[in-house]
Amino acid sequence: AARALAATGWRLEELDLGYNIRLGAAGLAALAAAPTFAPWRLNLVDCNLDVAALLTIAHAPWPLEDLDLAYNDFSEDVAGPALAALSRHVGLRRLRLECSELAPADFREFVEAGFPALEELDLSRNNVGAAGAALLASRPWLRLRELDLCDSQLGDAGVAALARGEFPALERLNLRSNRCRTPLTLEEARRWAPALVVLHL
Repeated sequence: AARALAATGWRLEELDLGYNIRLGAAGLAALAAAPTFAPWRLNLVDCNLDVAALLTIAHAPWPLEDLDLAYNDFSEDVAGPALAALSRHVGLRRLRLECSELAPADFREFVEAGFPALEELDLSRNNVGAAGAALLASRPWLRLRELDLCDSQLGDAGVAALARGEFPALERLNLRSNRCRTPLTLEEARRWAPALVVLHL
């Protein structure tokens, strides 16, 4: 089916393949070989993707701005270099990695790769923890407007680590279900995210 879609000759700019668990890396490779496809928005939620699929996306000559990879389990492979390779898409503005089971080492490579155009980042339901929050805070996110860290095992230490970061454009922050004992107010968060208008706790 993926090969048939690739052979249509359509100039697709938006492609939603979410919840096609049989797509996998082979199906995605067939789509990437289509000379006419130029998606800027790509939905691949729960498509049974692996590291090979990530590399296919990274190297595809697509003008990606919006990429949804939620609910693909990347815990079985060393996914860090492949996640970092996504930074080849210099115009990527929205990236969703919800419930991707990222290992700490993979998460580090992803963050350190740098995504200069990123405006929305969803890392919810990953074990980010305090160490991951500190890693996020170790580099500036100058254009990031939305950050979702719901159910990411931050705890008070993780929120404190996040507060040492530079988030000048951040407007929406989701910190729900992170086992925080000390409530964080919007005014407190604005000390390190001055543009923040929505805070979910």
